[in-house]
Amino acid sequence: MKAQIMSADGKAKGSMEIPSFFEGKGREDLVKKVFLANPQRQKYGSNARAGMEYSAHGIFKHRRRAWKGSYGIGIARTPSTVMSRRGTRFVRKGAFAANARGGREAHPPKAERIWNSEINGRENSRALISAIILNSNMNILKKNYPKTDLSGLSMPLIIEDKIADMKKVKEFTKALEAVLGKASDLANKNILLVSEKPVRVRNLGLDVKKSGELGIRDLIVSGKPGRFTIFTEGAMKALGEKKWRL
Repeated sequence: MKAQIMSADGKAKGSMEIPSFFEGKGREDLVKKVFLANPQRQKYGSNARAGMEYSAHGIFKHRRRAWKGSYGIGIARTPSTVMSRRGTRFVRKGAFAANARGGREAHPPKAERIWNSEINGRENSRALISAIILNSNMNILKKNYPKTDLSGLSMPLIIEDKIADMKKVKEFTKALEAVLGKASDLANKNILLVSEKPVRVRNLGLDVKKSGELGIRDLIVSGKPGRFTIFTEGAMKALGEKKWRL
């Protein structure tokens, strides 16, 4: 299967062989599964000693006829702290336990909790391929970018490597708009550029990734595929040479 290569001035430069997986159908369910398996949320939890700083734990003995005993005088066995005493009688209040005011939480959130789920290597590889395919699906792109005219584009969109060597933002933006044509308003949106060569221009307003560094969260947004993606000639060649676990 071949796809068109666009030059930096927006004209067709030629064509190249693209990876055979572009002929298949992407699995949206698999993409979503891998996306949700790595939520990348910040870990949180309460202090392990929260509500347990009282000297109440074990201060009263739970046996009869013992000093500071709690049997036979009509009080709960909840750990208590002494407020005042007179002889062998004590004024006390519950502390430390989860049912006492100011005590610990019964089941607090724990910072050591693992939020990520393990994903099989083949599933992860297939999900990446599916995300790449779905990002080049014109029907999905039209739903995600309803106000953009995508009629003049052929997907997957491949641009020559020359764009990575540009030194000025103005020059880079002009080339990007020429390649996008009627869909030039996408140049102002957070689209993805996959390039093997490091892009020299900074602060472009788009994400740049190497093909070997692509992750599921680079290719899809909010768990839904269809992020507009541009590939350089070298990046597309590298994707074809990569050994995928299928």
